[in-house]
Amino acid sequence: MYTFLDMLGEIGGFFDAIFLLSSALLGAYTEKHFRESVLETEATVDLDRKEEANPEKDEELERDLVQSV
Repeated sequence: MYTFLDMLGEIGGFFDAIFLLSSALLGAYTEKHFRESVLETEATVDLDRKEEANPEKDEELERDLVQSV
């Protein structure tokens, strides 16, 4: 026999599934934008702090930034 409490349990399970799915999608979206902002900040700081002309060091920094993504 299907009761009112069974129906509420199924609805609660449905809402939990929606919550988990939306949390996963929002978490991935937030992480992507966080990484982009950190990389943007890092690149700006590294470019501003050029004390001497050293192209090898600049290439190494760029490779490190690209690999961290």
